[in-house]
Order: sequence, then structure tokens, then C-alpha cells
Amino acid sequence: MMTRSIFIASAVVALFAAAGAGCNGLFGMNDLTFHDGDASTDTDTDGDTDVDTDTDTDTDTDTDTDTDTDTDTDTDTDTDTDTDCTSHAYQQCVSGDVHWFDSCDTDEGIAVECSDDHSDCADTSGITAECVCDPGWAEADCGTCVRYVDIDSTDTTPDGLTWATAFDRVQDGIDSASAALSADITACEVWVTEGVYFIYETAATDTVQLAEGVDLYGGFTGVETERSARDSWNNFTVLHGKDGLVETNSVTHVVTGADTATIDGFVITGAMSSGGGGGLYSNGCSPTISNCVFTTNWALNGGGLAFAYSSSVISDCIIAGNGADDYSGGISDSYSPITVENTIIVGNTAAAGGAYTGYLHASVPTLFMNCTFSKNYATTGSVFYKDSSALTSTNSIFWGNISPGAQFVDLGGASAYAFLYDDVEGSATGTGNISVNPQFVGNPTDTGAWTAVEYVEDTAQTRLVDTSASWTPSALRWAFVHPAAGFSTYYPIANNTATELYIWGNFGSSIVGGSAYEIFNPHLSSTSPCIDAANGPDAPTLDLDGNPRVDDTATDNTGIGPPWADMGAYEYQP
Repeated sequence: MMTRSIFIASAVVALFAAAGAGCNGLFGMNDLTFHDGDASTDTDTDGDTDVDTDTDTDTDTDTDTDTDTDTDTDTDTDTDTDTDCTSHAYQQCVSGDVHWFDSCDTDEGIAVECSDDHSDCADTSGITAECVCDPGWAEADCGTCVRYVDIDSTDTTPDGLTWATAFDRVQDGIDSASAALSADITACEVWVTEGVYFIYETAATDTVQLAEGVDLYGGFTGVETERSARDSWNNFTVLHGKDGLVETNSVTHVVTGADTATIDGFVITGAMSSGGGGGLYSNGCSPTISNCVFTTNWALNGGGLAFAYSSSVISDCIIAGNGADDYSGGISDSYSPITVENTIIVGNTAAAGGAYTGYLHASVPTLFMNCTFSKNYATTGSVFYKDSSALTSTNSIFWGNISPGAQFVDLGGASAYAFLYDDVEGSATGTGNISVNPQFVGNPTDTGAWTAVEYVEDTAQTRLVDTSASWTPSALRWAFVHPAAGFSTYYPIANNTATELYIWGNFGSSIVGGSAYEIFNPHLSSTSPCIDAANGPDAPTLDLDGNPRVDDTATDNTGIGPPWADMGAYEYQP
């Protein structure tokens, strides 16, 4: 680690130096016939014999054969489909769009409106139809411009318009998407498969340069036709600052920002910067950062991320195990009121401001919402260090950070820290604050010693082995490990087996067998005082795990609601 003076001024100089149907009824009946045979002879001879032989045999043979067999076959099979038709029975193309039909063949209207310019409708199986996208277009309606990147692509002349013809470099995908923008196409996306993409190619200035109007998404497997089908928290797409060959070659910034750009679903690691912003650097622009992990990045200032003249929003991220020689191992923020929510900031280290440093934005505060800060270290200001800047935190947890000095250092020049509905170790004035142990699930979860340590090049991870362990496979994913004595950082666990842990970075020589370790899990236990203690209406609807914010009926509501919510990035799930 470089030894440097701790002055904000030097940090700023270094930062800016870095570049229905119907029914039918039938009824039938035969005519009735009658036959009367009355044979009255009545021979009155008036001789008083009056035999009146009126035999009146009136045979009235009215046999009334009434052949009305009235079998009344009433063939009214009553196909009255008013109640018998099944809605949404099948799909069919109508006028270029996918329509639903019921089982009586009634058109029920549009199911998917296919893009007029970028698709055709095709009947695919007799009962389904779909919009068939033109190359370079995706989603159910084929209305999203997309370029594809697959690290395993073998196409010798890739155009990035399909998975089969994908680029194998992330920057090629971004450049192609940017070139596709026009007055009619104002946005385009880049979809990137899982794998490790080494960014260093020829020089430390190599970077993933974001582009205006282009959104970058990771976590794909290479078959998806809709972005919602990806899983970035299990299919790791890694942007690595090294070259994959020589460990001493590292980029200054793994990612460089741009306005109206999004980066979502990546692990960003491996930077070594002599300036600011190892993992991501954004000067004069405001990208949106979501669902990303920043780990094992180092810089002079802002090891994980650095912003200048920016109003970026960071959400649902993990910022852990980063470092800085001077200011802020996690996030550095100059002239830049950024917003951070639903984010874990754990185990970062710096001389000052282990988690965050803010400088010169007195009028508009940086906002932290439902974040968890723990295990960050600095000589002074283990969590926050600010000068002439404003900061407000709501619904967050500050516990277990490490410093010989104060957790929060304020050099003045702006309003004091504002804490609202936070759990702050020590004490903090402000509405709704508490200062009680948050009772994390594991603090630590487990301890032990490694029996083997090995770097795995294919995944750019270090495998840590404890043969005496009996962990549940994958149960420790996204917990954190302090791998050895002498380390001041905690690293996110990518995955685990019964006896092995995997973390990003090459620690094959710096962690040795026999080294003692500690595992930390910042989820809340069932007895945590942070449960239902937050300002619920202000909290994000979902937590970092994607679970809903819920009311635990077994816990008294001490915050504001409904809705009720917990402090911190993770919501306890009763």
C-alpha cells in the first residue's frame, strides 16, 4: 500500500487527474289420425214389433294409433358457449400482432403487439404465436434494441445482432449499440453472458467506457430473448481489471461512466488506480448503477467508486473489500450529491473515510437509504468523512465499524450529519434513531483456519478450504469473510461447498494454510431491534435479496407505517 498524506486537497487533485358461440334446438312430431265406423240400421216397421235392431255396432275403431312416437330427439346439443368456452385457449397472428382466441374461436384481442418496424408475427405450434424479432431487436414485442456479448463466441466476423453472432468483448457491444442510436432509436441495450472479461489489454488506461443512451446488463447464459429471464446474482458476469496473464497489469478504472447510461448485474473487480475510482469512475456524468458487486479494487481515493460533479443513483449493490491509500475505500464523492439505497457497504478500508468520503456539496446532501455499514476500517472516520458537504441517512445500520478514532468525521463547512430512523452504534441525535446491537444473523457466523488456499484462474477466484467445516452448500453466498489476521478487509463470498469458500481476487500467496478466518452475515435475526423500526413509507419496496418489506407481527412496530419496514439493506422474513 502506498503511503500518502491525508489531505482532501491531494485527493481532489488526484481524482481529477484520472481521466362466444350459439346453440341450435330441433323438435319433430307426427300428425294425429282418427277413423269413426258408426253402422246404425234402425228399421222401424211401425207394427209395434219395433225390433229396433239398432245394433249400433259403433265399432269406433278409433284405434288412435297416434303415432306421435314423440321420440323428441331434441338434438339441442346446446353448444351454448356462453359458459363452455375457455378463454385464452390459443394464440394466432392477426394483422401482424399476436392475438388471444378462446376455445370457440372468438378473437379476444391483442396478446402481444409486435413492433411494426422490427418484427414479424409467426404461428409457432398451432396453439401459440410470437413476434419474431429482426436481428438486433429483443423482448416479447421486439421493441428493444439489443447488442449481444458472449465471452465464448466463436464467430470470426461478429456483428452482435444475435447470440450466435455475438461479440466477445464488452466494449465492442457498447460501441455497436451506441452507433445504432438515431432520432428514431434513442436507447439500446447490451446483454452480456456470464464469465470473466479481463479489461486490461494493452495499457492501464483500458476501461469499459459506458455510452449515453446505452444500458449494460450482465447475468445472461446466451439463450435469453427477454432481459427478465437473466439471473445476475447467480450467473456471474465479471469485469476484471487485470489482463488474466500478468497479475501486475491492472487498469486504472474498470468502468468509466456516461450520462443516461445504466450498468446492472456485474461483478467489478481487480482495479489498481493511482487516482480515483478503481471500480468505477464518473466525472461530470451520472450513470445509474444497480445490482452490482464492487470488490477487491484499490485506488488513491474511492477504491470502489468515485464521483465528481455527478448525481448518480446506486441501488441494490454490494461494496465490500475495497481499499484506498488516502480517502474512502468504498465511495468517494466530490461536488456530487449522489443517492445510495438498499446497499451493503462492508469491510472497506482507507486512511480516512473507510466507507465514504464527501467533499464540497454543501447545498444538496448525499442520501443513504436502507443501507448497512459494518466492518469498515479507517484511521479516522471508519464510516463517513466529509468536508463542506451535506449528508442524510435514513433507515440504515451503522454497527461494528472499526477505527482508532470516530466513526463519523465532519470537518465543517456544511450542515451536520442527519440521521433519521437509523441504528447508530454509540449514539446519534435525530428522529427515530436507536443505538442497540442490530443482532445480525452471524457476527461472526463461523470461525476456523484454512487447510488449503488456491487461486482458480478460470473464475478469477481464490478457493479457501477448511476440511473441518460442514457448511451447507451455497448457504454462505453473499456473506463475508475476513480471511486472515493482518487483513483489515472483508470480502463477499461468491459461493461455498461443505468445506470450501470462493472469493474474487488472487490471494494465493497472501493467505496461507493455517490462517484464522471469520465469517460475517449482516442479515437480521428474529430478535433484532431493527425489525419494523424504519420509516416504512420511505423504504424501497423490495430489499437487497428481492424480498418484500413486510410487517413482522411478532415484533412491536416502533417505526413509521404502514407499510412497515426494517432498518438496513435486508428485511427480516418471518
